[in-house]
Amino acid sequence: MPARAARAGLLLAGALACSAAAHAELLGVDGGGPSGGAGASGPGLAGQPGNGPAPGLGGDRTMPRPGGNGGAGGGAGAASGGSELIHYGGGGGGSDSGGGGGIAIIDPMGAAGGNGGGVAQALSAGADLQSSRGGAGDDGGAMSSGSEPGGGGGGGGSGAAVLAGGGYRALAVSIVGGRGGAGGAGFESGGGGGGGHGIRIDAADVRIELLATQAAGGQGGDGGAGSGSSGGGGDGGHGLAGAANDLRLHVAADSTLRGGDGGASRPVTHRAGAGGPDGTGLSLSASRWQVKTAGLIQGGNGGRGEASREFDGGKGGAGGAGLALAGNMGTLHNRGRIQGGQGATGGTSVLAAPGAAGAGGVGVRIAGNGNRLVNAGRIAGGASADGQQADAVRIDGAGNTFELHAGSVLQGNAVATGSANVLALGGAQPGVFDVSALAAGAPAAWSGVPRYAGFAAYEKTGAGTWRLTGGNAAALSWTVRAGRLAVDAEMAGSAMTVAAGGTLGGTGTVGDTTVRAGGALAPGNSIGTLRVAGDLVFEPGSRFEVEADPDGTASDRVVVSGTADIRGGAVLHVGPEGGFEARQRYVILTAGQRRGQFDAVGSGYAYLAPALSYDATSVALILQRRGAPGSGDLAFADLADTANQRATARAVETLPAAHPVYRAIETLPEGAPPAAFDALSGEVHASTRSALLTGARQAQRVNLGRLRDHLGLAWQAGAPMAASGGAPGAAALPGAPSPAWAEVVGAWQRLDGDGNAAQVRQHVGGLFVGADTALANGWRVGGSLGFTDGRIEVDARASQTDVASYTAALYGGRAWDAGAGRLNLLAGAAYTWHDIASERRVDVGDLRQELTADYGASTTQLFTELSYAMPLGMTAELEPFAGLAWNQLRVRGFTETGGSAALSGASSRDDMAITTLGARVAAPLGAGATLRAMAGWRHAFGDRTPQSTLAFGQGSAFEVAGAPIARDAALLGVGAGIEVARNAFLDAAYAGEFGGGNRQHTASVVLRWRF
Repeated sequence: MPARAARAGLLLAGALACSAAAHAELLGVDGGGPSGGAGASGPGLAGQPGNGPAPGLGGDRTMPRPGGNGGAGGGAGAASGGSELIHYGGGGGGSDSGGGGGIAIIDPMGAAGGNGGGVAQALSAGADLQSSRGGAGDDGGAMSSGSEPGGGGGGGGSGAAVLAGGGYRALAVSIVGGRGGAGGAGFESGGGGGGGHGIRIDAADVRIELLATQAAGGQGGDGGAGSGSSGGGGDGGHGLAGAANDLRLHVAADSTLRGGDGGASRPVTHRAGAGGPDGTGLSLSASRWQVKTAGLIQGGNGGRGEASREFDGGKGGAGGAGLALAGNMGTLHNRGRIQGGQGATGGTSVLAAPGAAGAGGVGVRIAGNGNRLVNAGRIAGGASADGQQADAVRIDGAGNTFELHAGSVLQGNAVATGSANVLALGGAQPGVFDVSALAAGAPAAWSGVPRYAGFAAYEKTGAGTWRLTGGNAAALSWTVRAGRLAVDAEMAGSAMTVAAGGTLGGTGTVGDTTVRAGGALAPGNSIGTLRVAGDLVFEPGSRFEVEADPDGTASDRVVVSGTADIRGGAVLHVGPEGGFEARQRYVILTAGQRRGQFDAVGSGYAYLAPALSYDATSVALILQRRGAPGSGDLAFADLADTANQRATARAVETLPAAHPVYRAIETLPEGAPPAAFDALSGEVHASTRSALLTGARQAQRVNLGRLRDHLGLAWQAGAPMAASGGAPGAAALPGAPSPAWAEVVGAWQRLDGDGNAAQVRQHVGGLFVGADTALANGWRVGGSLGFTDGRIEVDARASQTDVASYTAALYGGRAWDAGAGRLNLLAGAAYTWHDIASERRVDVGDLRQELTADYGASTTQLFTELSYAMPLGMTAELEPFAGLAWNQLRVRGFTETGGSAALSGASSRDDMAITTLGARVAAPLGAGATLRAMAGWRHAFGDRTPQSTLAFGQGSAFEVAGAPIARDAALLGVGAGIEVARNAFLDAAYAGEFGGGNRQHTASVVLRWRF
């Protein structure tokens, strides 16, 4: 090695020339030595110089590294081991990361480093974190002499330090680490101080939640300016850093963790310093950590390298990792965005090479064993200044798992090094994965599509379905542990194992396949063929599931090029959802050779039982009707529970076997026939008749009620008119021979089911208008017209009818004086026409039909009542009564439309007689108002359970019963009326009927006026 010039009087140009000749390998040195004191409450201790190799000096020489991670920057270091001494500017201080060191070729020792910044808040006992900023590091000392090194910048303090275990929360706060101090100027300038961490975890068993919080590491300090060589920029601080076990961290969707940017190097004439590397968004070095994030975690950007004239430009600082996790048995769940930092540009050079560009930061870097990374969000590596994409995920260690969920996006490759690392497809939502992205060796350069390399095994986990596409000829090992894996890819070299809880399907090609106990093989995605390029083994307790095309003869199938080994205990399963046809033969497995048989054939069919046939290379399936003990085949009605269901079942069985309704019933699952027969029965038509028969009493109540109001009085000009039922004259209006009236009615009715027919609900609204007049000898006669619109609902049968009714009525009566009271005789007749529009939904097997019909019906009524009104006390009146009515309902025939389950209905007639006993009471309230009440008992005779005769197309007729009408019921009523004008009277009333599961409520408002 040529001798160096003496230090005294050496010109800078000579020093540089000598350095370039003698130390061609000796470039800038980055990073400080071991950490100094923490500087939590004041200036920290200086970092200690560290020994390291002295490249280019020859022999076995060593030199101290620049000092200073932590509090103040370290002092100058010196190289020893020969006759010459080389000095370095002080290393930058850092919160927990080192600053860059400068290089000096001139003695003596340089200036002191700057003091470190303080921690803004130190927390314990589960306190909430507050907004804070760590103290900034002081700048390194500068040397006035042009031949001496400057001091390193002080490290920034942390924004917050957690010092004890427990639960912590940061809500809508900003926590930032302090900025590193700049390196001091000198001939060989000092390195910049490292930025402080945003949050530092210094205790085990910490639980911390970040809500609407921004935490960031401080920026690294810039290296000092020098005429010989410049110091490197300081590291950026981490957004959150921890080195204790059992950390549980939750980063909410509106929160951010960001590493600080690295410091830049400063201008220099000769040897340029490097830009500082940036901080990591989240850095953990511990075990059993648990991180859940839906927010943004981002590494900082590298610092810029400085330009040089004679030597290479300073290299750019590297981008920080989004997450750097080191340790064992940790778990990361990402639903947000994780981004590596961007690398910085290197410095230019006039006479030498430009500085290298800083590399982009890895998105997630995991080092350790037994860790699990779950991604349902976005992970991106950073880019270098020259456009090279960093890996999105890098895993170093053994037994780690990288699990993709639906929504996973990677920008950059995923690379694993070590042994037994697993790539898994998991989650509950469906996803798609292109197997051509799996690289057998090192992945190619980034091309816009992520590649996955270095994984020893591949798994399907979670309850969802993942679909594999593309192709990959590599010998890969797949295990389906849960959910469904649909292989629609060409993967002949991939060995498949289906574990308990997993299902393998699809229409692609796989290699040797083993289905273990509790696992299932279900080829196809609907109807399809899965090919096995090798052998297929069904182990005891495994399951083979197949389905068929309901519109053809095709079925799922497995085609095996080698041997299909069916071991004892394996079960073949076919289900009603499979679309199989009875009596159709389906080939479900073919192989080069078949060994063994399925122990059992599982089936969820109510009426069908599968049977298998075997030959040397195939397995075939046929479905046959189940047998009934001692009676041959199982009949449809054998699985019905009620009379309506049995009648419907027998009618369906008379249909041709190819009829859609017959096919739908024959392939029903176990337990489904009763509900299916109810849906097909058309019960709503019979229950509509029940509702119309009970609602017919509305016309009787309205017309006799109005006649009762007007009967028993003189009704001549100037004579009083009773308010209600012969109420005392205090409640009367001046009379008129021909009063008119209008009544608005609303009724709500419920008929409970009887275990055969379902519950029926009806609601009706309408208007009646009428008038009556006096005849000779005290008789009164009148008439009315009415319209009501109602809906009848049978919810349990997904059915309803809309009914519009038009009524015409005649009524008449007379009152006779009889002792202290009077005897009243009332009678009437009514005819009602009903326009009926029915709608019902059938959802049976593969039938999905909306069936409708329009038809007519009519109700004829005769009714009479005899009562005796007598005084009760001084002003009230009591009126016992007895009534008799007859109703006849005639329904016209109809035919439904809308599908194969449509019914036709025959015309029908129902007759019912009703007797009523009860009493009314009325009393004046003063000011022209009257109060009245009624109680009674009703008894019904005749067709109380209407039955409709129905038939399917091509089938026999059957009868279905509607909801029953109560034989006996209690009657209750209350009302009040008031004179609203000299010529008008307003009345409001309620009537209720209760008994035998029937409920009917009627409200009415009546306006009567005189001409």
